Amino acid sequence: MKIAVISSNKLLECCNMSKEELQYIENQLSEARKNGLLLDRDSTLIARGKVLEMDAFSWQYPTIEVLERTVLSFPFNVLWIGNPQEIQALIDRGNIQSDKLITLIYDTPEKEKDVNWALESCVKMKFKPGILLFTSSNSNTEYNVRKFADFLQLVQTK
Repeated sequence: MKIAVISSNKLLECCNMSKEELQYIENQLSEARKNGLLLDRDSTLIARGKVLEMDAFSWQYPTIEVLERTVLSFPFNVLWIGNPQEIQALIDRGNIQSDKLITLIYDTPEKEKDVNWALESCVKMKFKPGILLFTSSNSNTEYNVRKFADFLQLVQTK
């Protein structure tokens, strides 16, 4: 499976984002890097192509401020698979309308709600047009990202 860091033009094509929206996100990333708030790994939004008829993206270690701006700029509703800390932090900011974001939260105290549960659940929740966003920024990030890559390989080859 080919994975590429998303380019500006690819994001415009994939999500029907306006150039102004994309420029805004790029400016925010640049400003955060200048202020030492982001490392290069933090700002890597990766386009994963079409998954379950949705435009799919993954992001390791996103900062909540940049993540919020990115979600707000998506032209479609977002099915977000993430951990409780990320999702709660974004909700607490209060800028995302509840009908824009559908969340599947993994790594909860409930043992059965791990990343595998979230990925299996998203198959039942697909919608078109839509965005599938997978984030991870906890101690299990490497494992979670590997599971997401395995999931992508499985569903994109069907």
